[in-house]
Amino acid sequence: MESLIPGYLTPVILAGSVVNPAVVLFGLHRALRRSSLSEDERTRTFWTSALLLITWLVVALVTAVLGWYHPASKTPTVQYALLVPIVLGVMLFRRWGRLQRLLEIVPARSGLQACSSTARSVSFS
Repeated sequence: MESLIPGYLTPVILAGSVVNPAVVLFGLHRALRRSSLSEDERTRTFWTSALLLITWLVVALVTAVLGWYHPASKTPTVQYALLVPIVLGVMLFRRWGRLQRLLEIVPARSGLQACSSTARSVSFS
């Protein structure tokens, strides 16, 4: 039986999974280098952000490889892949001053400022 998934799709997804975080980290490093933060603060901010981003990527890839998002599972789980990162990101933004400063440092044209304003407008009553 032939696979319904084209052969080129897996390498494209894996390449994107590596390239996207690399581009984000490159832009983050560049924005931090231009900021007025001390060298120590820039280094800590960059590596902490890199650790969070890479951890998120690894968790997403591992759960996908384990088949957690396959339609054959008994309970639908795709909504957790969407909802959990958003909720954790909003909570992290509200409680972690370094992330708030980081979003102020990154230029508005990068698109991250939209995430910042969205996270500020969400309230947990």
